[in-house]
This record gives sequence, structure tokens and C-alpha cells, in this order.
Amino acid sequence: MAYVGQRANARNYRERKEKELAKIKSYNALSDRVLAKKHFGDYSIEALDLTTDLLAINPEFYTIWNYRRHIFLNGVFPKSNPAEIHARLKDDLEFTLRALKQHPKVYWIWNHRRWCLEHIPVAHDARPEAQGGAERDGLDWQRQSWARELFVVEKMMDADPRNFHAWNYRRYVLASLPPDPPSGDSPSSGPSLALHRTPASELAFTTKKIEANFSNFSAWHQRSKVYAATGQMADASIRDAGQLNSPLFLDLNSSFVNQAMYTDPNDQSAWIYHRWLISQNPDPAVIHREIQIIQDLLAEEPDSKWCLESLEDGSVKTEVTKILQRLIDIDPKRKERYHDLGLELATATTATTTNQHLST
Repeated sequence: MAYVGQRANARNYRERKEKELAKIKSYNALSDRVLAKKHFGDYSIEALDLTTDLLAINPEFYTIWNYRRHIFLNGVFPKSNPAEIHARLKDDLEFTLRALKQHPKVYWIWNHRRWCLEHIPVAHDARPEAQGGAERDGLDWQRQSWARELFVVEKMMDADPRNFHAWNYRRYVLASLPPDPPSGDSPSSGPSLALHRTPASELAFTTKKIEANFSNFSAWHQRSKVYAATGQMADASIRDAGQLNSPLFLDLNSSFVNQAMYTDPNDQSAWIYHRWLISQNPDPAVIHREIQIIQDLLAEEPDSKWCLESLEDGSVKTEVTKILQRLIDIDPKRKERYHDLGLELATATTATTTNQHLST
């Protein structure tokens, strides 16, 4: 019986190998055929269909994505009207969406979606009489496409909230949105065309993602991007009564960041954001308060590397040497880094002392 089983396993193995070899042979033949058409400048529909077949098998073949775009620009679009171009690009967005579901981190798929969106044409007839009597600016196709793209990328982020490709792509989409429609222009179908997000709604979006997972570094990073883009950096004016309601001030005075730090003291995401946030608000009272919070956490988590590193950044110099030695003990792989920081501290202290003597 064992012998029969071995023969069956050997036969199954040979059959699998034969199928794999057949697939490889078929793929190589298809690849050679497409590359030959590219070499001879074939921009036909047949060539386009062959790139579809090849990219469905191997979406990382960036040369074929480039060839596909050349086919559109040199063969398909010149023979098409705006409506046909729009339909072609919609089909390609659907094609790449299917590819992204299987390969969500392949750069070339995201890149091709960008190209498709950037080539959505203006509606071919935006005259009032062609639009039911309402004056339109011809951007409805673009608004609908970008609105759907924002929906798609946010659904993908629901599936993988820390996919940095998706976060970067979402920033690109938000920055590329076409203008909202003219006042009183409300199309009867399609997704809502009021696309632009306010800073408050974007902060709420990051809060939702962070509360679902405090380790979501991409969400913390996006939060800092929102503040930087809206100019809500804290300075001396943050202490004025009129500034007490700014989002940045509320961030520092709420338990949001500190809650993340306490939830997992060894996760770097909240600590990096916290360090950035403090750097934007050098108010001594704020720094003192945050140091006290971190010291309280360190008392509960004495081996927390990120507690110690944060204190090394913000503590008085006499305490830093002890903190660096503790970091060497709990993080020996980076001991040379901590030695270098200690040398920098000693050099800075010596220079300060020398300057004080010279000035006297």
C-alpha cells in the first residue's frame, strides 16, 4: 500500500510540474508576442487586448503598462470621441481595481490609475441646451471619476488600514480633486460631486483610524500633514485666549496621544507623532507637563525604550547620561548610537563651559 501511495504522489507531482511548465511556456509566448508588437510600434486594439491578458497574469510588468498607455495615446484616443475615451478609461479603472484586490501593494497598478484619472476628458457637450437647460462646466466626468476613486481607496484602507501605498495615493487623490461644481449645479445621478474635505473632517478621519489601531503610523503621519497643510502650527500665539480652541492645542491638552502611549508603550507610532507635536509647541509649560506624563509612565514601564528616548530629548542634561546608560542596557543593539549621543552631550557641555569662562 505504501508503494502504491508513493507512485500516486510521484504521478501527482509530475502532473503539477507539467501544468506549471505549460503555464510558463504560455506566459513566455504571450510576453514575446506583446514585446514584438511594442518593438514594431503596433498600437492596435489587438495589441491593447494582448497587454490586458499579459498584465492580468503579471501586473508588475511595468514595461507593458507603459506600452498600454502608448497604445491609448497613439492608437485608440486619436480615433475616439470624448465619450469613447471616457468609456475606455472607465474600463481600465475597473481592470486595475480587480488587479489591486489581488495585488494591493504593486506600485505600477496605482501608477496606471493615476494616469487614467489624469486623462479623463472634459464632457464632450457642456452646452446648457445639452444638459437639460442648466449651465455646466463640463467637468462632471472628472468629478464622478475622482469621487469614485476616493471611495475606492478608502474602502481598500478599511481592508488594510496601514497600507502606506493606499495612504500616499489617497493624499494624491485629495490634492488632485477637481473644483466643486458651480453653485446650483446639482446633477441628477452619480456620486456626490462636492468632493473637497475640510481640515476638521480630515482630522476626524485620522482619529477614527487611530482609535481602531493605535499602531497605525500612516494615520498619525496624515494627522501631522493636515496640521502642516493648514498652517495650524503652534507658536507663541497659541497661549492667547483666542487660540485655545485650535485643534493642535486641544491635541496637546487631551488624552488622545497620551492614551495611545499608555496603551502600548513599546509601539513607536504614537511616540514619533508626540515628538513631532511637541516640537511644534516649544512652550516650557507644555514640555514640562509632557515630561511629567512620560516620567509617570516610565515608573509603570521601566523598560520602555520610547519613554527613555523621549526623556533623553527633553530632560535636563544632568539626567541624560543616566537615561542613555539605561537605553544601552535595554537596547544593546543600538548601544553605539547611545554612546555617540553621550559623546555629543559631553562635547556640547565642554563647549558651553569654555564659552562661559571666556565670557568672564
